[in-house]
Amino acid sequence: MDKGLVEVWLGSSLVGRIALISEGLCAFEYDSKFLERGFSISPYVLPLQKKVFVAERDPFDGNFGVFDDSLPDGWGSLLLDRFLKEQGKELSKLTILDKLSLIGSNGRGALEYRPDNSFIADSHFKDFDKISSECKKSSKRGKSTRTRLKSFTRTAVRRAVRVRKCLRKLTAENGS
Repeated sequence: MDKGLVEVWLGSSLVGRIALISEGLCAFEYDSKFLERGFSISPYVLPLQKKVFVAERDPFDGNFGVFDDSLPDGWGSLLLDRFLKEQGKELSKLTILDKLSLIGSNGRGALEYRPDNSFIADSHFKDFDKISSECKKSSKRGKSTRTRLKSFTRTAVRRAVRVRKCLRKLTAENGS
């Protein structure tokens, strides 16, 4: 799946590009237009400079923290792993770039990754029964817990969709 390069976007603005170097570490470079009118997306590690930044191995397994934040947490990784197994793929064999591309525009936070190979579009958020059934597989605590998880998931997804739409509108209004 890894094509060697992933673009990082913030709304309609290309922030920069990520590549993997031979040691399996991420290398990132800001886009020249973003350097002119953008801001640092990670002030301590990725200051707004024309330079290729190379991530350290630790603490994010060769990724930068700002991009690692977009990846699923433990529960999301479990769901992603199950989905990929259904597709005949293994999460453990994916590179950092593959994972970011799978997140595409559906990750946590405002950053988006292209190519967008995500398998969840806004229209797919309606399948809460599947999410609920995944909760049942991991939790045997009874109906009240499943009901709370289903309700929590609906609320979280609605909020995430609203925030994403708001961010897109703001970046469009600011001409970014």
